[in-house]
Amino acid sequence: MLHYFNPGHETAVLNASPHYTPAANQVKMQRDLAFLPAWYTGSSNDFVWIEDNLTADFVSSIEPLNHLAKPVSTNDILKKKHLLSGIEVSPWGISPQVLKFSKILSDHHELNLQLPQWKNEYSELCSRQTAKKGLEFIIKNQPEISNDIVPQFFTTIEDIENAVTSSRVELLAKAPYSSSGRGLLWLPPGNLHQSEKQIISGILKKQSFISIEKVLDKRTDFAMLFHSDGLGKVEFTGLSLFETNKKGVYDKNILISQDEIQSKLATCIDAVLLEKVKNTLIQFLNQTFGCVYKGCIGIDMMIYADSSLRGAKQRSNLLHPCVEINMRNTMGLLSFKLYQNFFYENSTGYFKIDFSNKPGELLQKHREMQQLYPVEFANGKIKSGYLSLCPIKDDSKYWAYIKV
Repeated sequence: MLHYFNPGHETAVLNASPHYTPAANQVKMQRDLAFLPAWYTGSSNDFVWIEDNLTADFVSSIEPLNHLAKPVSTNDILKKKHLLSGIEVSPWGISPQVLKFSKILSDHHELNLQLPQWKNEYSELCSRQTAKKGLEFIIKNQPEISNDIVPQFFTTIEDIENAVTSSRVELLAKAPYSSSGRGLLWLPPGNLHQSEKQIISGILKKQSFISIEKVLDKRTDFAMLFHSDGLGKVEFTGLSLFETNKKGVYDKNILISQDEIQSKLATCIDAVLLEKVKNTLIQFLNQTFGCVYKGCIGIDMMIYADSSLRGAKQRSNLLHPCVEINMRNTMGLLSFKLYQNFFYENSTGYFKIDFSNKPGELLQKHREMQQLYPVEFANGKIKSGYLSLCPIKDDSKYWAYIKV
C-alpha cells in the first residue's frame, strides 16, 4: 500500500474540484510532515509518498525501529517501480484533488496504482450535518444523553443574530467543513460584533450554512476510532485521548495503553454508557458509511460538566458522544498505532504537532530536545526520550514529535 498525507482534506472536499489548490500553510504542512503515515501503517511492506528524500540525520534516528513503512519520493520512484506497481493508494483523506494527484503519479510512471473512487455521498458524510445525524441517532437510542447539545444549522446572518440575541448562554459557531478545532467562533450572549458578522458571513458565502450550538464546560477530550471495510461492516478500533488549547484547536495526544484510557474515562463517566454508545455508533456507521466508504472513521467526543448544577460543590459529568465525525485518518489513529507498534512495554508519553514561522527555530528546538531527552530504544521499540517523527530542516514550519 502507498500512503499519502494530505492535511486540510475537508476543505478539498468542500471545493469538490480535482484542480483545487490547497492554501500555502496546508502545502507546507503536507511537505514537512509527509512521512507521518509511516507511524500508523505498522508494516515494513508499505510505502509513504514524500516530496523530499529523508535527511541522513533522521534516517539514523529511526534506524533501531522495526516495522516502519518505506519512503518513496520523486527522486527514487523509478528505482522502486517494480515494488510499487499495482499497489493500493491510501491517502490521509479522500478528495477529488488527491485522487487526481494519485492518477497523475500512476499514469506518469506507469505504476497502474489501485486508486479509491470518489463518491458523491462523501461530500455530505464529511460535513457536520452527518455528525448531527449521528448525535440524534444516539440520543434516540440512549436517553441518558442530553438533547440540548444538538447543533442547529443556519443559512442567514439575520437568523444567527436572532439566535445569539435571544440566548442566555454562550454559543459556538462551527464551519460545516472544518476539523481539529479550526473554523470555530465563540459567540457571547448579546449583539454580534462587526468582526463576528464578517467571519460568519465569510463562512456562509463559502459553505452556505453554519452550525450553532451551546458552549459546554468541557473536562475531557477523547475519540472513538472505527474502521469501515466498504462492504457494509464497521468495527471498533480503539480509543484515543487528546487535548486542545483554549481556542479548541488540537494540541496533543496522550500516549498510554487502552486499559489506562478506559480507566481514566471511567473516573469521569459511566463505562456502561460508553459501551452502549460505541455499539449504537456501530449501528449508525454501518447504515451511513459501511457500504460506501473504506477506511478509518474517527468520532470526537467530550465529557463536560452539567451546567444546571453551576455553583454546586460537586457537578455531575455528562457525555457528548458525537462532537465531530472525521471520514479520514486522524491523529488519534496515528497515536493509537504509534503506541501499539513502537512503544516499549509500560512506556507512556505524548504526541504533539508544533508550528513556527521563524526560519531555523524548530531545528534549534529539535536539537535542544535531543540533548535534553536523548531517545532510548529497547528491543526495536521506543523506551524513553524525545523523537521527531519527521525530518526537521532549517526551513521547517511544522514539527511532529513524541516525548516518552
